[in-house]
Amino acid sequence: MHNLFSSSPIDVLVIDDEVFVRDALRLYLEGEGCSVRVAAGASEALSLFSEKEPEVALLDVRMPGVDGLQLLKMLKAKHSDVEIVMATGCSSLETALEAMRLGAYDYVTKPIVDLDNDLLRVVEKAAERHRLRRSNRALSGDLQVARHEVRSVEQILDRQQGPWQEVARIMRAVLTSDVPCVRSLLLEAIGASCGSDRVALYLREGEQLIASSISGLDDPDLLEPLPCQFFPDAKEKWRMGPSPPPWKDAIAWLFPLFLGGKIEGLIILAGDARGLPDPALAAPLRALADLATLLLVGDGVIHGASDRASGSTFS
Repeated sequence: MHNLFSSSPIDVLVIDDEVFVRDALRLYLEGEGCSVRVAAGASEALSLFSEKEPEVALLDVRMPGVDGLQLLKMLKAKHSDVEIVMATGCSSLETALEAMRLGAYDYVTKPIVDLDNDLLRVVEKAAERHRLRRSNRALSGDLQVARHEVRSVEQILDRQQGPWQEVARIMRAVLTSDVPCVRSLLLEAIGASCGSDRVALYLREGEQLIASSISGLDDPDLLEPLPCQFFPDAKEKWRMGPSPPPWKDAIAWLFPLFLGGKIEGLIILAGDARGLPDPALAAPLRALADLATLLLVGDGVIHGASDRASGSTFS
């Protein structure tokens, strides 16, 4: 089974009063890599939901006692995130429309002849939607935490003098900017705060970090790619080291951008003849880089939105 967001099995609950149908669906889905539980009716399903919410529930419409539509309404009232796929032996359009109105993700018609296309594909897409919603919620929470962290630093810096006030101004600009402006604003802002025009943003492509946006150079290709393996520690905040060509004569600050424990980008601030900026600026610049990571995810520049940022000031 292939899914876009995680290597973990899709958690499925099959709810059907016919034991043959339950067992057949369980065996098939388990064979495709799913984690499957089964329930014979509403009471058992509600009990299993209270123990652990599935990602996807496959729910029969026609069951004795509490039928599928009634149970769908009950489940959605308490477990709105779970994607529910209705299985019906009748092809009634009214039933299908009512199920969708009550919050069902989709429906399949029984008997299910083509299990791969008519069942598995629907289950995978339902799980994908569930995981996307969950990851977006996590990302939104991380972004709010990041903004709070940066605002706290910005308020402290705003009371200071010299370059500290410039960093505070930059943080306000990033916090209020539109996401598509982040890359260019980042480089301009970091360079201005530190009195340097040698700033570069690298983004991951395969197993390399490729220069994406640069200040102080007209041609991004002048900066050589860097192997991702140079940054194995997801908890690394920053480091000082040789700058890549054509700034190879300089010492640079390197701020890795991690997501889900994997390097996804890099901000390089290279020194010049005057040397590196005040080392005390490293911490607020790290906070700015953390915010940038999440904003770049929101812009689709960095992929992997289901993963939480690692090694950042807010993790």
